[in-house]
Amino acid sequence: MAPHNAVISIVQFNEAGAVCLISDQTGDAQAAAMTTLHFTMPNGLGDVFSAHHSADGACYLLLPRHEATLRIITLPTQDPREIEAMVRLSAAEFVPYPIEEMVVTHQSLAQLPGGESHVLVVLVQQDVLNGHLKRLADAGREPVQIFLSTACLAAIATRCDAPGDVALLHVDSAALELAVFREGILRFSRAIVQAAPWNLEDAHSREALVYEVRELLAAYRRESDDGLGADTIYLSTLAVPAPALCDILRAETQKDISIAPTETTLSDENTPCPATLAGALHLIDGDGPLQLHLAPAGLAKSRAIRALQSQLLFGAGLCAIVVCALLLWFGQALWQRSNLIAELQEQRDHIAPNAQGIAAKQQSLHIISRQVDRGGSFLELLSGVSAAAPPADFNITRVQFDRETGMNIWGRAASKDLILKEFLGQLRQGAEGSLSHFSNAHSLYETEGTERGVPIFNYQIAIPQPEEDAHVVTSGIR
Repeated sequence: MAPHNAVISIVQFNEAGAVCLISDQTGDAQAAAMTTLHFTMPNGLGDVFSAHHSADGACYLLLPRHEATLRIITLPTQDPREIEAMVRLSAAEFVPYPIEEMVVTHQSLAQLPGGESHVLVVLVQQDVLNGHLKRLADAGREPVQIFLSTACLAAIATRCDAPGDVALLHVDSAALELAVFREGILRFSRAIVQAAPWNLEDAHSREALVYEVRELLAAYRRESDDGLGADTIYLSTLAVPAPALCDILRAETQKDISIAPTETTLSDENTPCPATLAGALHLIDGDGPLQLHLAPAGLAKSRAIRALQSQLLFGAGLCAIVVCALLLWFGQALWQRSNLIAELQEQRDHIAPNAQGIAAKQQSLHIISRQVDRGGSFLELLSGVSAAAPPADFNITRVQFDRETGMNIWGRAASKDLILKEFLGQLRQGAEGSLSHFSNAHSLYETEGTERGVPIFNYQIAIPQPEEDAHVVTSGIR
C-alpha cells in the first residue's frame, strides 16, 4: 500500500500508550511492503522511528472515535456554501464547550430527492489534538495529515462485499467503536470508553465487553429505519486476540461476526492488519469515501509558513545569477539592515519588561474571566448529579439539560429506594450555591422491568430550572 521507496508511519495514542504502524517499501518495487505493528509508550516513539529508518518518512496521526463528537444531520440545502454556514451555526449545540476551542469539519454524505442533504459533522477539542501533536513533536515528528478512525473504517467498508447494512466493530485498548454503513454511506457511528483496558482472561472485563457490544448493536437497531439492525458484522481489534473475541461474541450475541477483510497483512505476524490502520493506508492514497480535515489552525498556519519558505527558497535558487550580479548592492543593504535590526533590538530590550508585565496581567484577567464563565456550567451540574448517584446497583443512561426547563435524568436501578431515597435525597442535600435548584428534584416515573432475568426499575428524574435561558445540551454514550 505504501508507495515505492517510502517509509510510512501511522501513530495512534490510546489509554495504553501509543500504537505505531510502519509500512516500509524501500526495497524491490515488485515486493510487498513490510508492514509491522509496534506498541510502545509515547516517549518510546522516537526509538521506533529510528529502528525502522522512518525518521525522514511521512508520518500520519490516527485519532480514535471516542475523542471526537460525530453527528449525522439533515440540512434543507445541497449548496456547499450554505451547508458550511449551517454547520457553523449549529455546531455549538453538539458540545458543551466554546466553539472557538473546537476543530469543526463536515462532509456531505448523501443528497436527498427533496433538495435536502445528509451531512456528517465532526468536532474535536483543539486541546486533544494539540496534546497528540506535542507527543509526536517530542519524538521529532509532525503529521502530514490527521485521520479519524471512522473515516478509516469507511475505507474498509467500501471493500466489504456484503449486502444490506455492514457494521464494523473496532476494539481499542479501553474503547469500542461501532460504525454502520449502507451501500458505502455512513449511517451510524457510536463509541464508548472505559477506565481499564479490555482483558479476555478476566471474566468481569469479558462480560463488560460483551455487554457494551450488545448495547452498541441495540442502539443502532433502535435508530435504524427498519429496526432490524446490521446484517453483517466485521471485527477489528488492537487490544485483544481477534479470533478469540470473534468466538466469544458469536456465542454471546448469536450473530455472525468475522474478522474485517483489510487486504493488508502484518509481515512479522502474518495476521490481518487492524481495520483502522489498514483504512488509514487507503486514505493516504486518497482512496476513501470520508475525507475529513482535522488539522488545528496552528498546524495549518505553520505548514503554510513552511510552504511559503520553500517557495521563497526555490525562487532564490532561480535568482542566484541575479543575486551574484547584485552582490555589492546586497552587501550594502545587509549592512543597513543589520544596523536597523540592532536598533530595533535595543528598542525591544528597552520596552520588553513593560510588555511582559502587561501580558502577564492580561493572562491573569483571561484566567479569571474563564473561571467566572464556568460557574453554573453544564459540567458543574453534571458533576453534582454524579456525586449524588449511589455507588452500586444504579446507573445513569442519559442526561438532558435545557437552561429554560432544567435537567432530566434517565437510568436504571435495582430498587425504588435507590431512586427515591438515596439518589433524590442526595440531590436535595447538595442543593446549594449554583446547584440550589437541585432542591426541586422529583421523580416522574419508576417502572419495573427485567434485564437478563434480573428485576430492575427504569426511572426519570426531573430538576426544574425555569429561570435560565440557553440551548439544549445532551450527554450520553456517543
